[in-house]
Amino acid sequence: DRRGGRERMAPNEAAGGGKGAPKTKLKLWLRGLPASMTEETARELLETLVPAFTDGNNMDWMRFVAANKRVPTATLYLHLKNEEAVFGVHAKMEGHKVADGKGKEHKVLVEYAPFLKVPRRKAVDKKEGTIEKEASYIAFLEELERRKEVKTESAEAWLERRDAEQKEAAEAAVGVIKVVHTPLLDFMREKKARELRERKKREEERRLKIDS
Repeated sequence: DRRGGRERMAPNEAAGGGKGAPKTKLKLWLRGLPASMTEETARELLETLVPAFTDGNNMDWMRFVAANKRVPTATLYLHLKNEEAVFGVHAKMEGHKVADGKGKEHKVLVEYAPFLKVPRRKAVDKKEGTIEKEASYIAFLEELERRKEVKTESAEAWLERRDAEQKEAAEAAVGVIKVVHTPLLDFMREKKARELRERKKREEERRLKIDS
């Protein structure tokens, strides 16, 4: 039932007994808090008055709403894990007076929240925060550092490179074949030249034998 427009904190009816059975109310609405209150001071208030009912074993969600033009007092929403914590918070905080920075006292009102649901917790991404350990990311950072160390090309070097490119383009236009140098191609050319020299040497030795 309701008294003075507020829902009386009566014992919850356990959820169950069919589809239409009432659900256990575990979300509280604390209002009338001083406008000067912050989330930090709200937590300190809970730790001072109801530490046994708002620790990790009994509370799993909290939302602080600062005072604003629409609601001139601060508001606190709590979601508790069991009825014992619900009534423990109510017994300790209902009617408790909290002074603001100017010494004015504000009476705390505790009741069930109009909406009993709380936001769903986001799924934990196991890969979050692990990119620094990825081999591809490490290689990417190393490549960035390497590029930073490369000196900027001077104007003279740029002109020389441009002249060389223009010369290469001109030779290609008139059919001049440019010898391509790579470690592998140079090795094959040297091998072929060495075989040719050895063959000429053998032929020369045979010719000398025949003449003698």
